[in-house]
Amino acid sequence: MYFDSALADESKKHFDTKYNAMSFDKHASLFMDLVNVELVDKCLHDMKLCKTGGQDELTAEHLVYAHPYLVVLLCDLYRFMADTGFVPDAFERRLIILLVKDSSGCLNDLNNYRAITISPVISKLFELILLKVCNCYLASDELQFGFKSRLGCSEAIFTLRSTIDYFNANGSTVYVAALDISKAYDKVNHYKLFSSSAGLPKWFIDLLLCWYEKLVVTVRWNGCFSYEFCAQVVFARVAHFRHSFLMFLLICF
Repeated sequence: MYFDSALADESKKHFDTKYNAMSFDKHASLFMDLVNVELVDKCLHDMKLCKTGGQDELTAEHLVYAHPYLVVLLCDLYRFMADTGFVPDAFERRLIILLVKDSSGCLNDLNNYRAITISPVISKLFELILLKVCNCYLASDELQFGFKSRLGCSEAIFTLRSTIDYFNANGSTVYVAALDISKAYDKVNHYKLFSSSAGLPKWFIDLLLCWYEKLVVTVRWNGCFSYEFCAQVVFARVAHFRHSFLMFLLICF
């Protein structure tokens, strides 16, 4: 625990140094110019339906079939958030649902559970809009297959297999080292992650800072809910948690 605390403090100091050295930019001018009612409505109708609601029990259907003026109000809300760097507390209330991987296995084994984190639907919509607006900052390597449209494991395996076959065919021996980042991904310090987000506009960093610092989650199991607890140091394992997904994109690309 001591080393975790010391590392967290050091990471925050390092981030503060880089953050203070960032040049000032206009308050979300890019966001304010691009985000309008049409974009919000498009992103809203791009959301998947028939998904479980978060703690507020709101789903995408509530937004899609609501009065059209709701889109105007959401647009004003999102523009205000980007301009001030402030995220409402309700955006940070996540619900974790535990699923048993193997019902015949040991139910007392933590590794036998898969945690699915559900975000508030209004928060999900905002994240979709951020991805649209900040797409210019998310240029990726052609060999990056994760979290990209129409790409996945099949393409990655094919590329690896083709590379190995090429060198084997030319008389070379191929040695492969694989790194499983799934465990480490749950334990990355937020400030260490933010320190790696070079090239992002300051207003976007402010928004993410406010977003992560308020993160609280509740666990639901057998119809019972736990107390809310903060998750400022580690990421929750994700399914519907686009938040970590967004940061994964920003850092890995």
